[in-house]
Order: sequence, then structure tokens, then C-alpha cells
Amino acid sequence: MPLLAALGAIFLMTAAVALLRLRWPSLSPRTRSIWLRLALLLFVPTALSYLTHWETASVHVNDLFLWIRILGYELIVIFFTLLRPRWLTTSVAVVLLLPLLAASIIAPLSALFDPHLYTVQPIADDYFLETAPWTSGEHANSGIDFTLFRQPPHLHLLRRGLRAGRLYNSQCDTAHVVARFDPIAGTLDVHCPPLPGSTPLSPTSGADLRFPL
Repeated sequence: MPLLAALGAIFLMTAAVALLRLRWPSLSPRTRSIWLRLALLLFVPTALSYLTHWETASVHVNDLFLWIRILGYELIVIFFTLLRPRWLTTSVAVVLLLPLLAASIIAPLSALFDPHLYTVQPIADDYFLETAPWTSGEHANSGIDFTLFRQPPHLHLLRRGLRAGRLYNSQCDTAHVVARFDPIAGTLDVHCPPLPGSTPLSPTSGADLRFPL
């Protein structure tokens, strides 16, 4: 399963970083300098991308960058244990690494092992709607993840994520979800039609989401 693969990869990556920390005293100053610069090189640019919401136009490259960001984060946290007192910095490092096992972290990382078929729909001007189907094998849930993004015409290789969310097949007809731009309200509206066979007596079927720009 992709989640198990992502979890296993996290453990292997963390073990490799921990091994580097154990061997740190035997490394030459030049090698140490290279590793420190690598940690900053891996973490800082991808962290800036996360904070500014600008990313590449390739979803799969962005999935890879997420792993690079996690690796850079682990290196920086492990290097933090070089400071004294070691018992305190090591304890803090363990606390900082534990959130990497959270479902909110593992789930996005698993996308690298389970590439989805992404569909992109133009909305208006340089706004787009991207959808990707998903299925949860454990509970047999399914639906789509959607992302609203802006891609200026002069920046073909970059895009800026605006909003993201998840819709369930039990909630609405996710196969026919659409998005519209409301110039008066200044919003992007996502409409997921009611399930086939729904009646006015089924108020829970269908979804209308409004996101201000």
C-alpha cells in the first residue's frame, strides 16, 4: 500500500540521517561543511515554496519536492543535536521528528508511490481546477482531491496554489465537479452536483464551496 510504502521510506530516511549523526565526529571538517550546506539547500528553497504556495507545474515533481523538504528538515533537526547540552537538544529533536509520523504528513508523501490521474479544467483567465480521484482501501471510501491554482501565461513552468479540498462520492457526484469565477464577488466557486437520483428531500447531496481570492 502507498501509505505503508511512505511510512517505510520515512523510517529508512530517518535511520540514514541518524546514522550520519552517529558518524559525525569521525567526519572531516570539509565533509561536515558539505552536509550542512546540503541540508540548507534542500530545506530552504522547498520551504519557501511551501510558504509562498508557488510550485512547479508538474504534480509529480511537487510530490518529489515534498520528500526533499522532509529530508532537509530531518537533517536540520539532527544537526540541532550537535548543540549542548546534548540531552536537551536530543530530546527536542525527538519531539520535532515525531510529527512526521502523523497521517497529515504521511498521506501527502504517499502520493509519490501511488501516482494519481490528474485532470485540469480551465476556469477563467489564468485560474484552473485540478482534480485527482482517490480511494481508501481500509474503509472503501472514495472521492476526489481538488486544487484551485493560478498559472500566469508567462510562467508555464510555475503555478500558485490558491485553495485545496476533498469531496466524497457519498457526498456528491464528484465525476462532474466544476468551478466558476465570480468577478462580482471576487470568488472561485466549486460546484459538485447532487448524486444521481437525489430529490429536493435529500439536502445533504451536492456541494457548493466558495473561496475568496
